[in-house]
Amino acid sequence: MVRMTLPSRLKSHSGRNGGESQNENRGLNPLRGAEGRGLLLKTTVLRARNLAAKDRNGTSDPFLVITLGDSKESTPSISKTLNPEWNVSFDFPVIGVQSLLIDAVCWDKDRMGKDYLGEFDVAVEDIFENGQVVQEPKWYTLKSKRKSEKKKGTAISGEVQMQFTLTDPINPSATPSEILQKLTLMATVSPGPEGEDTHDSSRTNSIGPNGDDDDDDNDLDTSDETEEPGKLDVTGKKTKNLRLKRLRKKSKARAYEFTGGTDVVGIVFVEICRITDLPPERNSNAYLLAKKNHD
Repeated sequence: MVRMTLPSRLKSHSGRNGGESQNENRGLNPLRGAEGRGLLLKTTVLRARNLAAKDRNGTSDPFLVITLGDSKESTPSISKTLNPEWNVSFDFPVIGVQSLLIDAVCWDKDRMGKDYLGEFDVAVEDIFENGQVVQEPKWYTLKSKRKSEKKKGTAISGEVQMQFTLTDPINPSATPSEILQKLTLMATVSPGPEGEDTHDSSRTNSIGPNGDDDDDDNDLDTSDETEEPGKLDVTGKKTKNLRLKRLRKKSKARAYEFTGGTDVVGIVFVEICRITDLPPERNSNAYLLAKKNHD
């Protein structure tokens, strides 16, 4: 089956010809539209190790896709290795509760597609829970969160090393405590009524991105629900877990949405099964024979 990509004009923010595309704007101004109220998360993807081999030669061509809120970035693919060195950095705007969960998915690049190598997610507030705005590099374990991959018995392995730095671009002289206080205020904003996410969650309750069943909600830590009522931090932990659960559902829903005010409402996949009665090529034997007979 041949998949036809959308013209760049259909990916524009305005949905009109000549509009700026999301990919062209991405990374130019991370706080565009944030109205100066957010923070900036510098994310450095250093390397990965012990990845699963997806190619016949016993290696992979891995690349990592990172999503935070409505922002998405990708590392370049590194050919024929299970221990890639990326050393690339991206700036993500942190402008509210919707941008407090980092999703990272590792893929093996193929000529006609890509193979799943695993994924992980991490809450921004958890990254900086030690009170430091400049973190030391840390390894994150790749896991399979797709039921279809588990049924196939697909091997998922390896870790990704990343480093994070949190800054306030509006106030460069802000102290670490002021920056973290701003982050805490974002995290403590009420996530909204329970019914707010009903539409998104219903669309992705059983089907994840790329048509795969997704069971990442099972990875959510709900042990706090059985904590003793007398513990003071139970309410805060339960609120945080509920917020992360909603963010995970929204991240799945975004895989099916077109953002940025575009007029595009869907994609049509066309499969060309058969073509008949084509004219002969000018350099073919049939064409030369027909031309000779005609002359």
